[in-house]
Amino acid sequence: MPTPTVEFSSRDTVSDMLNGFIELLQSQCQISYPPTRLASSNELRQDPSLVTIVKIILKFVEDYTPLGTNDSVLLRFWLGVMGNLDMDSFNVPVILNDDLILEQLYTRGAADSWPPQLSLQDCYTQIIDFNATERVVDMDIVGEQRTGSSSPVHQHLQLLYILASI
Repeated sequence: MPTPTVEFSSRDTVSDMLNGFIELLQSQCQISYPPTRLASSNELRQDPSLVTIVKIILKFVEDYTPLGTNDSVLLRFWLGVMGNLDMDSFNVPVILNDDLILEQLYTRGAADSWPPQLSLQDCYTQIIDFNATERVVDMDIVGEQRTGSSSPVHQHLQLLYILASI
């Protein structure tokens, strides 16, 4: 029985958000959309742990963006990993609490800031102007520490909701 072919949308016709994820996957895996599969990635052969970054991106697209399952499936078909990755048991907030995973995301340039944000585009946050009445001003910076009422998992969940609203 012949293998069915999948027609991929042109990069010009997909949403800006999906294009951002495609570019992120292309840069991390050194492959191109749509002809190249993940199995062809020299980056993956050199660093098999790259699969974890790919899984984070795919799971994030599926569960935390308006793109949802349909576009996650499109990305999996493109990468040639449909059915090969167990996405149901993959828990992004727990994975993002692993220091080795965070180090890999940061050093590869897949994420920036704290809490980590996928490097799809510039992030804009609320800017608060204030007049300092003293020479030294104490202020809380979210993600500055891992203790207190804002646990790492809570911070990562905040990250996921922030990114989902992009």
